Amino acid sequence: MPINAKLNFLSGDNTGKIFSIEKDEIILGRENKCDFVIDDVEVSRKHAKIAFREGHYILQDLKSTNGTVINGRKIKKPEVLRNGDIITIGEKNIIEVSLETYNDKEDDGFKDDSAIISKPEKNEPDEIPVTLIPELETPVHQKENLVDRVKRLPSWALVLLAFLAFLILFCILPLLVIELTNQWCNLFSSFFNAINPGVCP
Repeated sequence: MPINAKLNFLSGDNTGKIFSIEKDEIILGRENKCDFVIDDVEVSRKHAKIAFREGHYILQDLKSTNGTVINGRKIKKPEVLRNGDIITIGEKNIIEVSLETYNDKEDDGFKDDSAIISKPEKNEPDEIPVTLIPELETPVHQKENLVDRVKRLPSWALVLLAFLAFLILFCILPLLVIELTNQWCNLFSSFFNAINPGVCP
């Protein structure tokens, strides 16, 4: 059973009053015999009942003229009350329900710090020893010879290199030698004399 059940009147003639529920059943209404009297013409003589049944507080309308409203909804059958529910009786009597259970009481004042399990701190990983790797005397890529590098070239590059090699060996280099030794007339005299007679003796 809740150890502290209260009705807090938020509006109406009883505004500011707090009524503690100390019995298993109370009657709210306009009649003086009620457990809590609400002096309002819109409230029936015996308007509503709050009873403790099977571990819960139950709100029941007692066939009142204007009905009983909980959380903005008019009740048609007994309703289980929960902490923070708002009961409206008549138009201006607004009541807040406060239910404090044993668990709530323990949470408020009887917490055992020893029962709190602290979250273990995240352990930092141990330092991983660094194994020194001996340096290679010669990097692998430096051991590749020219032939290996040429083999890795695409086919179009190989064709271009072959053409350039042919051009250098059989065209540019011979012409260079002829020019340096001045052998044009000895080798091509008939050709030059046909173009320009008398150039080569």
